[in-house]
Amino acid sequence: MGGMSDLTLELREMRKDDLSLVLGLLAELGYATSLAELVSRYEQIDLAKNTFYVMEKNGTQIVGWLHVMRRDLLTSSPRAEIAGLVVTYDFQGKGVGKKLVAQAETWARDNGLELLHVSSNLEREGSHAFYKQLGFEHAKSSAVYKKPIYG
Repeated sequence: MGGMSDLTLELREMRKDDLSLVLGLLAELGYATSLAELVSRYEQIDLAKNTFYVMEKNGTQIVGWLHVMRRDLLTSSPRAEIAGLVVTYDFQGKGVGKKLVAQAETWARDNGLELLHVSSNLEREGSHAFYKQLGFEHAKSSAVYKKPIYG
């Protein structure tokens, strides 16, 4: 039986044809959607201000992905924001997330941004510890409200 040492992990930019593999990761972590919806979302994102990376195992399986974006607000200086970070359960704790976050930091620096921001659901205590371990500081807790708009 092969172990982790038999694996080849490659960090690279996501391609549109990766979305079918990313779909399974989303479902695994509770973000189920259809491939058509995922493709539609991807096509609407401004790739000048957003980028996506994947961690690919042996050239056949996506074991993690990252969405990092530039966030421009009137209330603060421009910043990089991790809009999505997902690592399959089998690869959590094995350095995949750490490498993806390091790539987000590189992307931020390369784009002249001095702050990397991430939000994490209060219920995801494991991710809070993960981000603190990587040097993120807890800045605030907030309530999130949403209102469906139809028509």
